[in-house]
Amino acid sequence: MNSLSVRRQSSTSKFPDQRSGKVEVQYLHEYAAVSSSVGLTVNPTVNFSGVIGTNVASLIFHSTPKPGTSSNAMLELSLSKVELIASLTL
Repeated sequence: MNSLSVRRQSSTSKFPDQRSGKVEVQYLHEYAAVSSSVGLTVNPTVNFSGVIGTNVASLIFHSTPKPGTSSNAMLELSLSKVELIASLTL
């Protein structure tokens, strides 16, 4: 088994049009991934996403907090086998 992990980090942005631009950072691993992005507008949208798991089970989290309002968040547990595919989303 190879002990070296695969890492990828990236950032993207669109200039000069700030209405359509965003900055995004990602971390990818064999069994986990995290992503975050921020919009470059007057009222920026922020997104956080993460997943950890294998080909049998995974746990997924996604959140879009908005200033002045309650957060929009999702948590999902997924199980997958040959005879069963199940998912629970909160």
